[in-house]
Amino acid sequence: MPTLRCGLIRAEGVGKTGITLAIVMLLRQRKLIKGALIVGPLDVIYNVWPRECAKWDQFKDFKISILHGKDKAKALETEADLYLINFEGLEWLVKTLNEKKAWQKDILPFDLLAIDEASKTKNPSSKRFKLFKSIVGFFRRVIELTGMPAPNGLQDVWAQIYLLDGGAALGRYKTHFWDSYFHQVGYGGYTLVLKQGADGQIYDAIAHLVHRMDAKDYLDLPDLIVNDILVTLPAEHRENYKKLDDVAMLTLESGVKIKPINTAAAVNKCLQFTNGFVFDDNGEDWHFIHDAKIDALKNLVDELQGKPLLCGYWYKPDAKRLKEAFKAPDVAFIEGGMDAKDVAPILDRWDKGELRILFAQMQKAAWGLNLQSGPGANVAYFGLQYDLDCYEQFFRRIYRQGQQQKVTIHRLLSDKTIDVAVAKVLEKKDVSQTALLDAMKERA
Repeated sequence: MPTLRCGLIRAEGVGKTGITLAIVMLLRQRKLIKGALIVGPLDVIYNVWPRECAKWDQFKDFKISILHGKDKAKALETEADLYLINFEGLEWLVKTLNEKKAWQKDILPFDLLAIDEASKTKNPSSKRFKLFKSIVGFFRRVIELTGMPAPNGLQDVWAQIYLLDGGAALGRYKTHFWDSYFHQVGYGGYTLVLKQGADGQIYDAIAHLVHRMDAKDYLDLPDLIVNDILVTLPAEHRENYKKLDDVAMLTLESGVKIKPINTAAAVNKCLQFTNGFVFDDNGEDWHFIHDAKIDALKNLVDELQGKPLLCGYWYKPDAKRLKEAFKAPDVAFIEGGMDAKDVAPILDRWDKGELRILFAQMQKAAWGLNLQSGPGANVAYFGLQYDLDCYEQFFRRIYRQGQQQKVTIHRLLSDKTIDVAVAKVLEKKDVSQTALLDAMKERA
């Protein structure tokens, strides 16, 4: 019998989870699969899949087994329709099933694999990709779910497509893919520039493997507005920022010297500085610089006059400073490392309209939170990073099916600094991303 594999490339809110559940339901009814293994971010397996099952009558009787925590071995032995596991738990699962020789003996409780947020497998050198590569051949049916398959350019596509077809479309090796479609330039040849016409060739090569749906074609979403709030650095700190930006060297008033070891570290230090702090070169201790962005955020909150605001941040020192600045009981924080079970009651408070501000660590909250049912229609970015995937996924926690209000994205950007440059780079990456998605839709 044939192996059936596909990628569902769909904007957030179009219904990737619901479509996958319908596929599992139909295949189970026809006795074509034993069960489904769903792999995704921790918050997604706790706060998305179970909630989606409970929301729809046709899925509410699904038996769900979450392979996480101290009882995950027992959960693996429990008969279920869906087995949910986070990316970090995959190594344990592979090891456990290897010890039982379950793969070879075909005694797995599941034979459909669904990878939620499949773009997280885009790095072919990562342990995560290698783990999937080692097991994907044991599944007759594989579904990849993603809203953003190429967040940083078409080089991100190879690993995800390889897990679907073993290299048939784009080559069995990453280097062959690079040689075929890219010019390798720059130091060491690690900067990839598409050859003329290569983008169309890639789209054609993978069109039979993916299905693309765009939210604007299927959903009646409200308007989306971007409001850039330019923040002026205090005069006494602008010169220090310029030193850090120009010569990658800064001496604080305390006498502490900040000297990043490379360009990437210097960029990170500049982003910290515009937010109002900077880490020591040891990456542990940090020093306060200014509160310009916090003051701007306070002004924004006043202007919103009580309308709920979802505000994303990156760094722990930012969270500490924001907690000191916004102490009202109607303020909550979703922090990196927070247990998924502790996130659930915060989501309930947001949905009920009990929160005026919900601060959320970007990488923690960009996947797995559905916030469109609450009254909030304003999203703020306390700072930006060179991560289009995380940037887009974050505002789509609110801008998705079910949102009835016009959504406004407020970006706090320190004027004439790296913040503005990052915003422009994200827009350029979006051009590449949009080109891929539009091309896949045309070839479907």
